[in-house]
Formats: sequence, C-alpha cells, structure tokens
Amino acid sequence: MSLYTDEVKKRANSSPYYHLLGMEVIDLKDGWARIDMNFKNGLTQFYGAVHGGAIASLLDSSVAIALLSLCEPGDRVTTIEMKINYLHPVNEPIRGEGKIIHKGSRIAVGEADAKTTEGKLVAKALVTYMIKKNPLESLP
Repeated sequence: MSLYTDEVKKRANSSPYYHLLGMEVIDLKDGWARIDMNFKNGLTQFYGAVHGGAIASLLDSSVAIALLSLCEPGDRVTTIEMKINYLHPVNEPIRGEGKIIHKGSRIAVGEADAKTTEGKLVAKALVTYMIKKNPLESLP
C-alpha cells in the first residue's frame, strides 16, 4: 500500500460518518476497497433489518475509497449517480467490496457488493463519480 492509500484509509476511518455507521476500511488496493460495517440497532428500519440507506452508504463508500486509491492526492470525487438492487434483508454485520470498472480523467464508474460475513449477497450497486482535480488541497 502506498503512503497515499495509507492516508486515504486513515482519513476514512477517522470520519465521523464512518463512526456513526460503524464502518471501517479494512483493505485497500489500486481500484479496490473493502469496508466492514458493524450491525447495531441504530441502523435498522422498523422490521429490524439494516436500513437501505445505511447499506447505500456502505456501497457508495466502498467504491469511492477504491476510486481515491487511483487518484492523485488533492483530487476530489463526488457521486453523481448510484443504482442499487437490494436482494436480501440483513440484521448482522456486512462487508462492502467496491471496485473501479472505468476511470477517465473526469468520470469514473464502479460497482460494489454488500455481503454478510458468510458471503451471502445482500445488495449490489453501480456508481458513477465525477473526479475534480484540486492540487492545492489535500484529502478531505
């Protein structure tokens, strides 16, 4: 892992939003990331399953972190479109694995899976990002 991907992982894992959702970047390679999300009752909807919004955050973050591993320090990435298929309700910890399918100079596309720790597919997403070059600033 490069110093930059170390910094991406460190900053993501110190994010207040990641702490709120119980998310942690576990592994990060060029164009690929794995994020684990703990199960807690505060993330459930009224049927007791993890809320789709929390799963969406996990999937979006998995692809965004994967994309940042391919960007230059100071670049910013912003989600411009996301499509999710929710396949099974879940009330246990889940893992998001995101990978980049295409990275251009301004637009990138990635996909992500959310799975239980036993490997059951919970949700699948396709996400498009805008890449903004900003060499004067460091990571968010």
